[in-house]
Amino acid sequence: MLLGACTLATCSYSPMPASGQQMCASGTGKQCPDGYHCMADTGAGHCFLDANGGAGGASSGAAGKGGVGGHAGGGGAATAGASGAAGAGGASGQQLCDPAFASTWVGQFSNIDSGGVPAPTYETIGGGFKLVESHTNTGAGTANIGVAFTFSGSGAGCVDASKFTGISFSISGTLSECSLLFQVDDTERSTGGNGGPSVSVNSVATTGQAISLPWSVTGGQPPGATDATRIAILIWGFSIPAGSPCMADIDVTNLTFY
Repeated sequence: MLLGACTLATCSYSPMPASGQQMCASGTGKQCPDGYHCMADTGAGHCFLDANGGAGGASSGAAGKGGVGGHAGGGGAATAGASGAAGAGGASGQQLCDPAFASTWVGQFSNIDSGGVPAPTYETIGGGFKLVESHTNTGAGTANIGVAFTFSGSGAGCVDASKFTGISFSISGTLSECSLLFQVDDTERSTGGNGGPSVSVNSVATTGQAISLPWSVTGGQPPGATDATRIAILIWGFSIPAGSPCMADIDVTNLTFY
């Protein structure tokens, strides 16, 4: 299991979907990414670029004119008002996460190293990214290294993806002497030694293969299914046995909630 705590890098990931491709988010909050507006064309509606029709502007009425002033009335006798009773404090709660959109995300990549084994390098390319690893684990035990994507935004550093079934992506390239793991951490399991459910990828081919992780999959620490209302971190990690030279050159594309 990989840890959710990482050192943040400065690289961001925010692909832009085609106009009309992405569904509007449900609820009364923000329904589309910045630069898009929701149009109820079919079902829940879709997000269109503001250039294609534009978001509707708010209407405003002109202020009314004041009435003609009359003579000032005499002042009434002052009477002390009774103090009001103290209001009861509201129950504490978690800050709401931003609504999730299928493939338009804002956040940062992070590095995860393991003692003497450096983290893999990564490079964002269009709507995906590349992972490269070429280090030998000289330690006595298995080395777990990787790259994480941490969501950011106006909310609590998480997204509400509960209207989706899970997350998926395509993977292609080469992988030898190590295995690849994909892990999803919710806010409950994104710090310390905790971690969320995961799926292992033992081999990678030059032709793309689809990888998916439904929210219903259980695992992690503490064990259980993913809280889809509070998705915080996505992790792509390499597990390198002692003495093994991990060689990997992997492309990740079509990353989306589904």
